[in-house]
Amino acid sequence: MEKHVMKYLILFSLITLSIACSQKDLIIQNIEKNIGSKISKEVKKVYIINENSIACIKCFNAFISYVQDKELDKDELLIVNNTGNSVDIDSFKTKKNTYIMHDYDFISEPHLGVMYIKNSKTDSILNITPENIMDFITSNSR
Repeated sequence: MEKHVMKYLILFSLITLSIACSQKDLIIQNIEKNIGSKISKEVKKVYIINENSIACIKCFNAFISYVQDKELDKDELLIVNNTGNSVDIDSFKTKKNTYIMHDYDFISEPHLGVMYIKNSKTDSILNITPENIMDFITSNSR
C-alpha cells in the first residue's frame, strides 16, 4: 500500500510543479504579447509600473523616481503601463529598454515591482509595498 501512496505523491508533486511552471511562463507570455516582442534571454529583471492599480501613492512616486533616474543595463527592462492618470511618460519615451503601454488589463501582479527572470522563466516577483520600498531603493542604488 505504501508504494502506491508514494507513487501518487510523486505524481501529484510533478503535476503541481508542472502547473506552477506553466503559470509562471504565462506571465512572460502575457508580457511578450502586450509589448509585441520576445523578451531577450539576457533579461534578468523587469521593472513594472502598472498605473492601473496604485495602492500606495508614496511608493508609486518613489519607485517612478527610482526608475526614471536609473540607467537600465542590457539585462533589464522597464514596462510602464500608462492608463493616463498618474504617470508622465515623457521622461520614459527616450529611455532604452523601456516599453510604454496603454492597457487596462496588462497583468495582475506586480502592479508595482520587479520580476526576476531565470532561464527565461519567472523566478520571483517583488511587489513594492510601503514596508519594502525604502529597503529596495537603498539596496539597489548604485
